[in-house]
Amino acid sequence: MASHVSTESSAARGRPEAISASGPQRPRVGIGRTLAYVVLVTGTIFALVPFFYTVSVSLMNLTESTSGQWLPSSPPMEQLHQSLG
Repeated sequence: MASHVSTESSAARGRPEAISASGPQRPRVGIGRTLAYVVLVTGTIFALVPFFYTVSVSLMNLTESTSGQWLPSSPPMEQLHQSLG
């Protein structure tokens, strides 16, 4: 049975050499990637807040919805079940 010994370096096989004298190193996360995540999270919040507010106001009565509250004091669950089927 012949054994095969690879002479290729790990970089040549597609894996970066990440082991140093202090042990394995994590890849550095650049400022660009961090900024991209901040922008994506901020955009997600801006997209979800109007949806949350719309659903919340739909569960309020007229007095609550015009008062500026974000959450209904007593949501009408029976009417919600009827409207959803």
